[in-house]
Amino acid sequence: MKKINSKQFLKRYLQLGVMVLMTVLMALQAFATTATVATVDTTEIKGAVQGALIAIISIVGAGFILVGAIAMIQSQASNDENQKSQGIKQLAVGIGLIVAGNALVLGFMQMIEF
Repeated sequence: MKKINSKQFLKRYLQLGVMVLMTVLMALQAFATTATVATVDTTEIKGAVQGALIAIISIVGAGFILVGAIAMIQSQASNDENQKSQGIKQLAVGIGLIVAGNALVLGFMQMIEF
């Protein structure tokens, strides 16, 4: 196990403290900004949240597809059936995640009323 000297320890905790403080200040600023606004157009917020969720799910699904495709290509070179099976499973998970995730996000956004 690697030993950490007191300067590194203090530096890491100071960085963590600054990050926590900045997060709290940003949250307070966001609350103060929205609290002073009389009306908020929630359709823009709902559209932004929906777009962000679909983008995140699609990126994660594409990552699974990419990793699965790489595993399948590597399995062809080494004739490894286990790696090929793992690659096919990762491809299926990626495709399923994109399809099911997008459908669920669209369904939940229709159910949510702002």
